[in-house]
Amino acid sequence: MKKIVKLLFVPLMALPLAACSSSNATSETEISSQTSLSDESEDSMPTSQEEVDLTYPIVDTGVVDFYSNDSVIDEPNIGEDFYGQDANYQSDTPSYTDNGNSTVTDNVTGLMWQQDMGVKMTYANAVVAAKESTLAGYDDWRLPTIKELYSLIQFTGDGGGEVAGTNKFIDTDYFVQPIGDTSIGEREIDAQTWSSTIYVGETMKGDKTVFGVNFIDGRIKGYPYYKRTVENTAYFRFVRGDEEYGKNNFVDNKDGTITDLATGLMWQQIHLCSLRRLWICPRRDERHTYGCSRCWSAAQRSKIRQP
Repeated sequence: MKKIVKLLFVPLMALPLAACSSSNATSETEISSQTSLSDESEDSMPTSQEEVDLTYPIVDTGVVDFYSNDSVIDEPNIGEDFYGQDANYQSDTPSYTDNGNSTVTDNVTGLMWQQDMGVKMTYANAVVAAKESTLAGYDDWRLPTIKELYSLIQFTGDGGGEVAGTNKFIDTDYFVQPIGDTSIGEREIDAQTWSSTIYVGETMKGDKTVFGVNFIDGRIKGYPYYKRTVENTAYFRFVRGDEEYGKNNFVDNKDGTITDLATGLMWQQIHLCSLRRLWICPRRDERHTYGCSRCWSAAQRSKIRQP
């Protein structure tokens, strides 16, 4: 499902970036997919709001608490210490619908998901199982890409080491999420969910590797396709819906910024000197400048995944 949102063109003026400074940090300029910024002059760019069809809406992290260096704090305001953290920016908060037929619809991405993954299986068997599935009367189930799978992760989970925490990294009010079977020697965190995305290179000792998400400990990583000489097994959560989700549509604005017309986000093109931070522009209500925009903040983890 594609999400229609209102975005605003802001004229882009090439402003020099001073040496690495925290004053460059703030939030987002929203842009229209109707015009390529690299092809249009400042005078010809529209300044009115236009509807933009986003094919890749980014689900928010779900984090609502605010933190200092060592404790939870009240919400900081612009200009105060610790302003600009994750919870200051709320958009497209996680939202699901239990369809009552063993499927769950993500109301942000529009994707429909299998509610219960069942048992572990090999990658090859999972491909076949998805293709043959008629869950809820649909016959177009498939394995999710890593970007689709990652859209389900919630950063309010906890736990560490080999033991599952109290809160998993997926909304268990809607999704069945098993843990590893300790009775057969597994750790509780051995409940990885694989995607369809295979790493184009090799890892470790030349291993074929599949990307996946561990909704028990919150990690996204590559997992070995083989375990010793046999195919490895993992959980797979089938998905159906718009296969354009997760595909970026970048435009070089020719001013040190990049716009993704699929997500509606504007990105800093290079890292800030030795800080190595990637800044993102999701709002118009702050005062610092970079490129043309008065609105930059450190990119949330959920948004960093998307390029």
